Amino acid sequence: MGKRLAASAWITLLAASFHCHAARAQPTDPARIAIVDVSLDTRPFLDGLEAVGVKVIGRYYSRCPQGDPFKHKRFLDNQDGQPEADAILAHRARFAILSVYQYNSSSQNKFGGSSWFSVPVNYDYDPESRTSTYDWMNCVRPMRALTARQEGSLDAKAAVSQARKVDQPRGSAIYFGVDLDYNAALRQGVLDYFSAVRKVLTEAGYLVGAYGNGDSLKLLKNPPAPLQPLIDFAWINASRGHGGNVEEYNSNHWDLFQTTTDVDYRLPTGQTINLDTDVQNASAPDKYLGFWRRAGSPGSPDGKVLVEADRTRAISAARRFSCAGRARIRETPTEQGASLRLGCGVPARGCDPMTDGNGNVIGADDDLRRRVCFGNVARVFGPDPTGTFVQADCDEDGKPDGWIKVQDLSPHFGVRPAWVNNRARRINLTRRDTFCEPRP
Repeated sequence: MGKRLAASAWITLLAASFHCHAARAQPTDPARIAIVDVSLDTRPFLDGLEAVGVKVIGRYYSRCPQGDPFKHKRFLDNQDGQPEADAILAHRARFAILSVYQYNSSSQNKFGGSSWFSVPVNYDYDPESRTSTYDWMNCVRPMRALTARQEGSLDAKAAVSQARKVDQPRGSAIYFGVDLDYNAALRQGVLDYFSAVRKVLTEAGYLVGAYGNGDSLKLLKNPPAPLQPLIDFAWINASRGHGGNVEEYNSNHWDLFQTTTDVDYRLPTGQTINLDTDVQNASAPDKYLGFWRRAGSPGSPDGKVLVEADRTRAISAARRFSCAGRARIRETPTEQGASLRLGCGVPARGCDPMTDGNGNVIGADDDLRRRVCFGNVARVFGPDPTGTFVQADCDEDGKPDGWIKVQDLSPHFGVRPAWVNNRARRINLTRRDTFCEPRP
């Protein structure tokens, strides 16, 4: 990774990728996304997820019930009929589960020592308490603000209790979110929170993962002495501009990477499901990342599940980052014919809407031609005969959406462009201006 590919090598790699995807409409397509995380009840969508080749479904634990739009986000609230966890694990697709814990994880107050988020009615406010039988279905406003350590302990106990309820096996993982742009002001709170999480989960026999920006993950993997590493797995969020995301990605210090968020994913069953897509680091395709089925399941006596290594490699080999400010999608492999249709994850106001001096959006982008927004991920298929253009799928439906210039994309999936906050500079970037084009 990190070395410039010659043009011939680039064409050879794309051609090989194309041949792998000849049956891309079929569920056996090895480069379709294998890992997704979903914030809603997946039971109505399982046949469709099987049809597009999903192998791992990320689902959520949370300490208290939540209202719309998160009413069905956690397992515990989807118990009518066949419980959701049972439905996922009993499905003929033999899905595995990625356990994720989130509860107001995007708030600085959670890690800042001034949290007023709801607690179980019988909560005792002692982070060292051995109590784990809190009432996770009935919550109230706390009597006083919670510290980050109290938040971590309570969240970890909720995660363990709910993991046991769905028979998540010991030795698998639960990922906890730092779902904001972490900065140094939150350093001690994040350390306190994950120190409490680590203690509770280790005693219960579970591994710890974290979802967040690169800076938070780097801190948790390498905390100050005398602390030992506080997480086993690092999952980088999809943000193009969060602190440390590009550096940790390009340094290969990650296990999972969220490629897109809030995708309206079309299924062969005629349904559309809103989800996020994720990939495993292809440099360690045999690494266990905590995915699970119940112990004793066919093929998984200990409940541990891995995505097939060849599948992980194929997914990575077919992904690229947009490394140009105007990486346009074209109807044909020519300089002309840029599509006027929106799509490819382009917001209604375009990739680069007009903003004021404070970053507030004040108007639509002045170029609404279809493109892959700078720093976003697209899947690639075969090149044109000249190697100048390549077919791209920018909405992860397994089908090409048009043609994009090779020079507008990263040479491989191992390099990610650094975010440029200034709009005027960003829209004029070429690959040579970014980390995508390694210097000699």
